Amino acid sequence: MRGLAVVLMLAPLGAVAEEGCLRVALAGAEAAAPALAARAEALGGHAEGLVAVVPDGVVRDAGAELLTRPGHLSFHAMIGRNGEIDPEGALIRDAGVRAAEVRSGAGGTELYLALDEAASERLARVTADLLGGTVAMALDGEVVVAPRVLEPITGGELVISGGFTGAELERMAVMMAAPLPGPLVIETVERTGCTAPGATEN
Repeated sequence: MRGLAVVLMLAPLGAVAEEGCLRVALAGAEAAAPALAARAEALGGHAEGLVAVVPDGVVRDAGAELLTRPGHLSFHAMIGRNGEIDPEGALIRDAGVRAAEVRSGAGGTELYLALDEAASERLARVTADLLGGTVAMALDGEVVVAPRVLEPITGGELVISGGFTGAELERMAVMMAAPLPGPLVIETVERTGCTAPGATEN
């Protein structure tokens, strides 16, 4: 599994003990377990297999998508005046993200993304071929941003800002940095303590 880096403005697990946690059992590919564990940890919880324990408030505020949505990043050519993406397929599919970090910039909160080497090289080639055109970045097929290409995007570093709340950017960071192989389905949800495996409550 490639290295992940997720920086979020969320309270650590110990700070939400009074609020309580939810034990969420999910169904899907067992191969999703490492990514699910990374997401749960970023949210202030933990996971074993396809069972995640996360703060109640996180699930209540962000919904189930943080645990169930694949989080696949792709790039598409834009066509039409209504902003639809090219139906023939993605220019770059399942782009690898090696870091996703929510930062406070001069223009407000922004999401910094660093693509892995393969995705960076493909993005540089694609944007060099589409100078003057528009390339859409999509999350699970939904367009996030669609900038006009003024110069090739080299180095694989991108910044998303404007039009999103800090919480929305944080959710995208979690999903993009730890993509699941496919969607998961919630089977059961029950209230539980927030103690991590092997730890003891004071």
